[in-house]
Amino acid sequence: MGDKCEVFLEKEEYAPGEIINGRVECNFASQNKVKGIRLKISGDAKVFWKISAFTYRRAQEVFFETDLDLLETDEMTFPPGTYTYPFTYTLPSTVPSSMMEGDPTYKKTVASYVVPFNLVDVYYGCVQYIIKVTIERSWSTNISIEKLFKVMSSLDLTTISGLEKSYELSIGKRPSSLFKDTGPITATIQMPRSGYVPGEKLPFSVYVKNASSIDIQYIQFKFVQGFVFHAEQSTKSIDTMMGEEFMLKESDVAVGNERSWKLELVVPSMFLGNYSHCSVIKNFWELRGEICLPFPNPAFNVSVPITVGSVALTKRP
Repeated sequence: MGDKCEVFLEKEEYAPGEIINGRVECNFASQNKVKGIRLKISGDAKVFWKISAFTYRRAQEVFFETDLDLLETDEMTFPPGTYTYPFTYTLPSTVPSSMMEGDPTYKKTVASYVVPFNLVDVYYGCVQYIIKVTIERSWSTNISIEKLFKVMSSLDLTTISGLEKSYELSIGKRPSSLFKDTGPITATIQMPRSGYVPGEKLPFSVYVKNASSIDIQYIQFKFVQGFVFHAEQSTKSIDTMMGEEFMLKESDVAVGNERSWKLELVVPSMFLGNYSHCSVIKNFWELRGEICLPFPNPAFNVSVPITVGSVALTKRP
């Protein structure tokens, strides 16, 4: 058995501001002359996406980076055996949630591109927290290992003002017509509030007025979660999860008519995490509606922004 090094943590997931207690175990099968045992704890976000064959966007944001010397001496000779070095580190209180390989949300962000520079993986974006240990040895190659740990940042909805207030969005669109001008189709969405937690029921009302010359075939809604990546003054948005589409029964609206409905959807149970303290990756939730028109007219889409957190509003309807 050769020389090796391992990192052990009390747990695998932490919250911002929490203390990390761990230890480094060095197992030497033979005598080793060691110049240093360096431990580096870091957290960062990286984004990358390809625009064309030779054009891409990339960015990196470093949240923290700390180096510790566990040996605390210039050089030491170790007989064969196991040596343990404990360490402690307090995470900053303003770090975002992890988004890394193995998470359900991460898999949807992977892109099949060859990255032309040094990034850890191939993706649109990720947030990673890493502990790296390097044993610097004389007359032998260094030993280096890395251990990833997860951070979950909660979002307390009670700390965001205005989420408890009722919300209304009204939007209109004029379908194209080859032979004459047509009036607009107007959709109005009303909600009792705009802040929710996973698994909670989201009630809303829909009012549609068809002043156009084209009949509306049907209307459907779904709940959408996703990410927006920022790099070099450009953005890339992707949907990572869509709830089941809910088609309104008898939702056709003839020319010159108007109709309204009272509906309810359930917020998906997965919480993507809090990325309010990350400038290159943001997550979003929205109630997305689709007003479907006969071919060849494109659908009329409406998106209502929702804030989803891990701590519910104290006042509920």
